[in-house]
Amino acid sequence: MALSEKELAKCDYRRRTILLAYNPNCITKSQQLLEWAISNIIRPNLDHVYIFSVLPPQKLYYPVIDVWTFGLVGYANTYTTTTNHDDYQEYIKNEQESVKSTLRNISFQLKGKNVTSNIIISRGNVREELLKICESVKPDVVLIGSSPSSSSSSKVKNLLNRSTFDYIKNNVKNIEVQSNVEHEEFKNKNNKVNEPKVSKKKIYRAIQDVMKQIKPKSCDTSVGPTNPNKSYHKLYD
Repeated sequence: MALSEKELAKCDYRRRTILLAYNPNCITKSQQLLEWAISNIIRPNLDHVYIFSVLPPQKLYYPVIDVWTFGLVGYANTYTTTTNHDDYQEYIKNEQESVKSTLRNISFQLKGKNVTSNIIISRGNVREELLKICESVKPDVVLIGSSPSSSSSSKVKNLLNRSTFDYIKNNVKNIEVQSNVEHEEFKNKNNKVNEPKVSKKKIYRAIQDVMKQIKPKSCDTSVGPTNPNKSYHKLYD
């Protein structure tokens, strides 16, 4: 029996909402998170994605030319500031427009895969803003992450991202928090478990066997073809 349009409307489902935390200061790693999400998490025609970026908090600059500073010797000296208030405001505007353009491109990319989306840009502390947006839009899934790297500087960034991931995961309720780093670590962990384990004792024995094979034979003098291993001094026994 066919359902009427009203009955179909009643059966209509709500799209699953996904909050994608996109770091505008780290485009490469954010793109890796996006590609991982498209391949593993986001479902065409079933999900709605909030593409969320947090910019650094805006600083307050006053149009002051001479700034007085007092040294340890007790006298005052002046220096001229190089930051202009209007120039800084222009920089803030350009920064926001650049991020907005990047997020729009992601939105168009998702649209091509039949995924609806919105872009949201905020300023402030990353953790605090993530908690605020989770409280506001109440997503079903939050995606945060960064691709592992061998460089020391990237390891520090990954540690910060991992710390943010753990912080959000521990402070949001009834929201699933996932990371491409978490899945990569789980994958590497499984690979290590499947590797054959060799004990130190077996390694030591193998080294001893090799050393015995390459050790030069003794140069003692032997007499007689019938018993070449008999030492010379044995003749005098």
